[in-house]
Amino acid sequence: MTQRWDVRIAALDGPMAAQGTQVLRGPVVRMGSNPGPDGLTLHGYRGLEASHAVISVYDDGGATITPVGSAQLRLAPHPQVNWRDLGVLTGPAHLTDGCAVYLGPPGRGVALQFHGCRPLGTWQSGELKSDGTSVHAARQVGAGNQKVFFGLGCLIMAAATAMMAILAFVFVGPLPVERLGPIEAGQAYYEFVRIDPDDPVNPRILEGMEQAFSLFVMEDNVEVSGLRLDEPERWDPVLFAHTARAVEMHLHSWATFRRFEAVRDDYATVLHAVREGGLPDVMAAIPYVESRYRLKVQSSACAKGPWQWMPESGPRFAEAGLDFEVSDCAFRDDPSFRYTPTDRTPPNQVYRNGDYISRDTSIENHDPRKCRIAVTEGCAVDSRTDLGSSTAAAVLALGEAYEDAEIRGSGAAVQMVIGSHYSGYDDAKLGVAKSYNILPAFRSWKEGRPRSEWPHFYGENLLCPTNVPEKPGDFCGSALTPGAQHYAYSTIAVHVLAACYYGLNYGDDPAFEAYVPLTRGDGYCAALSIPLAEEVRVRRWP
Repeated sequence: MTQRWDVRIAALDGPMAAQGTQVLRGPVVRMGSNPGPDGLTLHGYRGLEASHAVISVYDDGGATITPVGSAQLRLAPHPQVNWRDLGVLTGPAHLTDGCAVYLGPPGRGVALQFHGCRPLGTWQSGELKSDGTSVHAARQVGAGNQKVFFGLGCLIMAAATAMMAILAFVFVGPLPVERLGPIEAGQAYYEFVRIDPDDPVNPRILEGMEQAFSLFVMEDNVEVSGLRLDEPERWDPVLFAHTARAVEMHLHSWATFRRFEAVRDDYATVLHAVREGGLPDVMAAIPYVESRYRLKVQSSACAKGPWQWMPESGPRFAEAGLDFEVSDCAFRDDPSFRYTPTDRTPPNQVYRNGDYISRDTSIENHDPRKCRIAVTEGCAVDSRTDLGSSTAAAVLALGEAYEDAEIRGSGAAVQMVIGSHYSGYDDAKLGVAKSYNILPAFRSWKEGRPRSEWPHFYGENLLCPTNVPEKPGDFCGSALTPGAQHYAYSTIAVHVLAACYYGLNYGDDPAFEAYVPLTRGDGYCAALSIPLAEEVRVRRWP
């Protein structure tokens, strides 16, 4: 008879972290997503094999850990390490009290801390049974040699890793380790990205983006369409790649997070409104894309407010029953004239036919199109500049598109509804048919195509390299205008990062509490180095 040693181990992150230190029956403990009886089943983590690793305890209380097959396993002397910087174990390694192990790919697996072994009862001596390929052979080595064989314990492994890094620096040069968090002053918003096949998206971004894209785009698309779109292979690959690149661009910019910090309360307000309206959360990023949540900013086409509504939104939403008005607007070039819109939708070509647009073609090489409505004096009554009123209008308009049977059945409803805010849903219902509205554009594009291709509508129409055409009316062969092409992925990318920032820093706000799990464990935010609010507030750039 010999003493039985049990294993004490604790999950450091994810859904099992709250359970604290667990005592697991030794001398052999299998760990994974489904390790079998008496194993440690790691619930709620991605990237784990059914039987991922094995801890084996010997007669003197010493323990080793071994990966099963090709499963990824990393070892460190303590948990405060960057797991991505450590190599993957290919055989058994000795465990010491307090050291940490990481099962699975960093950002998708789970970190565990080893708290030693404790004797409990007796265990009938016999052969150790393990899924680890080298454990049985290692036990045949004598006690002295065993210590040598397993001598690369946690501390020695750390030293070896450091030595390898030094040698690599001396003989090869510094290894490029790209930080995923903000690294430059940057911009608060990037209107478009270029995808170069020779410059692929950072694989670490792509890894987390699958979860983010699923949460904020595909789950809603699946729900409203009934199509089987739950696997990444079925998603729109072009839209996904552009979204991932836009996330990477914004992630590197401190200005992005400074703006998130500044508009936190407004973002929460809009989130509540879109949820109450039955719309996906990602719609809350639209006013960020349109105006960075600025209330009185006005475009050259006279769109104004956080949602950038055109003047004709006044009659449209008032007729729909909302307390919404745009009236008595002052013109810069004629202070004596007061303008109140009467149509429910802008003309087909705003810059040619808008009463509120000035066109001075006498100046060469100069954009002649300007909004005549004065920015400062503006309109005596203008609901567009009120966050509550303009958001209520947005929920109504976006809801019309989201409830459309053709859009819901497309498998691309979320991205199409986002695009509808830029190019319109279907103004034919308001008396002015426009081929570039989302619904007619989709109808013309899908003609003759099988339904299996419909979910790729947005990506297959992302053809212009920028959001500004080289020639007026040139859509680069797309059914969508250049601006609309680059609109949906930009909006999704903004919300992907906003969810991380607000979930990490303001998770006690009811608007953001659902995002907290995304910042922990295998949540996609955990690998992005999202800055703390304190960092954002004190960061200064020249």
